[in-house]
Amino acid sequence: MISGDPKLLEPHTEAHERFLLQCAAVDELRLVVWSPRAPFAVLGALGAVLTTRFDVVTAQDPLWRGLLALVLARLGGAKLQIQVHQNVDALLGINRAIFKAVVKRADAIRAVSETIKAQVERAGARVYVDVLPVFIDLEVLKRAPAADLKKEFPQFGKTVFWIG
Repeated sequence: MISGDPKLLEPHTEAHERFLLQCAAVDELRLVVWSPRAPFAVLGALGAVLTTRFDVVTAQDPLWRGLLALVLARLGGAKLQIQVHQNVDALLGINRAIFKAVVKRADAIRAVSETIKAQVERAGARVYVDVLPVFIDLEVLKRAPAADLKKEFPQFGKTVFWIG
């Protein structure tokens, strides 16, 4: 799994708890966190794919991490699974070209909404695009203490509530 989320490696975070659940569902799951904080993680991923037989390489985005996943999957004879979380119609230039190249070569694609699924299909996906939304635990939100945002942030005239 190629991700940009360093919290996957931090014990007691929600991301780490999700990662542990994913690990429990398969025989083996290796994680590469490739982010600006860990630019050389690519070398470890390359070493792993050249010395170990993987069935699937997955990336949590279809851009640079997706391109890395594509290269690693092809080098290691693995299937490529891509996850798409963002509005890909807004991509321009090299990012758009990378996105199209990756989704056209993916063996499996997951989108987080029907809207993103349609965008991926229009971009040339050659496989069925599964829709699996990001899980939001509403019970956590219900238990959160109430906040008076107008009092806490009086300099702002409007309040926007976002879950994502």
